[in-house]
Amino acid sequence: MLIVCFLLAWLLSSWLNLAVLGKRERFLAAEIRKVFSASFPQVTRVVDEVKQARTLLEAKKTESADGGAFSSVSLLDVMERISSTLPKGINFQVVNLFWERGRLEIDGRTDSFKTVNAIQESLSKSRAFPEVTISNAKTRSDGQDVEFKITIRLAG
Repeated sequence: MLIVCFLLAWLLSSWLNLAVLGKRERFLAAEIRKVFSASFPQVTRVVDEVKQARTLLEAKKTESADGGAFSSVSLLDVMERISSTLPKGINFQVVNLFWERGRLEIDGRTDSFKTVNAIQESLSKSRAFPEVTISNAKTRSDGQDVEFKITIRLAG
């Protein structure tokens, strides 16, 4: 009799686990559908959200790369190039970063206008960055740091 009770308890537990997993699966499928529909509203016939999203994202990558030199350059690659181009003694804090096809805008803070100019001069010497422009540099209201904005155009 004890074995029958354990067997029934195990079967009930297994059935409850399957029911909970089924409910979780339905919830996740609905969430995937909702995110897919919000991300790709132009798609009216949804068959397999994951495959369709991958296909659409690949098409967007190809479209945004324009088949040019930027298709294989990532933001991480650009940041590594910047880091290796700047002399070791130049320190600054990145406050904001804007990455767009072939262009990078960095809002930052550093200790002086001299450092801002050194950043611009160092980056301008690199062939990877044919155009480096300081569009804004000013002393912060507390007088401690200099805030700046540098726009970098990438070669290619």
